[in-house]
Amino acid sequence: MSATPLLDPAVVHRLGRLRLRLRRRVDGRFVGGHPARGYGSSQDFTDYREYVAGDDPRLLDPHAWARHRKLLIRQYAAEDTAAISIVIDGSRSMTFAGKARAARQVAAALAVVAASSGDRVRVAVAGTTVTTGPWYAGGAGMAAVLARLDREPGTGAGPPAGADVDLVAALDRVRRHGQRGPMIVISDLLTPAWPQVIARLGGDRSDALLVHLLGGDEIEPTVTGDVRLVDAETGTDVELAVSAGTLARYRATRDAWFDGISRACGARAVSQVRHVAGDAAEALVAVGLRRLGWVA
Repeated sequence: MSATPLLDPAVVHRLGRLRLRLRRRVDGRFVGGHPARGYGSSQDFTDYREYVAGDDPRLLDPHAWARHRKLLIRQYAAEDTAAISIVIDGSRSMTFAGKARAARQVAAALAVVAASSGDRVRVAVAGTTVTTGPWYAGGAGMAAVLARLDREPGTGAGPPAGADVDLVAALDRVRRHGQRGPMIVISDLLTPAWPQVIARLGGDRSDALLVHLLGGDEIEPTVTGDVRLVDAETGTDVELAVSAGTLARYRATRDAWFDGISRACGARAVSQVRHVAGDAAEALVAVGLRRLGWVA
């Protein structure tokens, strides 16, 4: 377990007051607070259908009979719980700049909000293999998922250099195992396959969220002069003279990459928020996701 807990108890308490707001209807198994794809017994009227033998006569609309001499049943929207999958990118680059611990903090914060909303939540870590945890729900589930994330290594070396971490395959595996529902990916997207990752994330009828997690030095490098850079994923290195021109080219490439990610997310109806390792996970959820309409 970490010497310092991922989330301060006061933060957990504040996050517990927030509730998830999902845009798409869910395929829930239990009555909850999100609009479902079927019909149910909420107070929100949605449609009529003709009466058939066996229907509850209390659902007959007397006004429809009086006006049209038709036996019509009033249908109401169903409200179900959501099954939310949080996928943490466990590739080697995520061990740089404190991103591994930051990813667990973000996952913990999201799990608290999901559990407080009455939903079921699970956390999967995508490394060379995919570790899919159990489903958690309610107050006891919230404590269990926080304890599990607190036990996960936060400063390890990650997979061996050059090891293949296929985030696309990981998302496929998570979707195949368990109930379909909203999916949240926490990743630095430092892989040539990032367009495929976004495409797979948005390839379902459920809500999808990308938490693009980066280190401060990855967004705005502070190195200058002659440096030796090591690729965290492959272990290969390169010697480079970093000048003002080098940094300008880096920023141009970075901005083009950010723009490409935003366009890909927009095309797939994937919500996106950027998070810097070291910033408060509470602010990401309470401010960033509130701005996106994911929490209230």
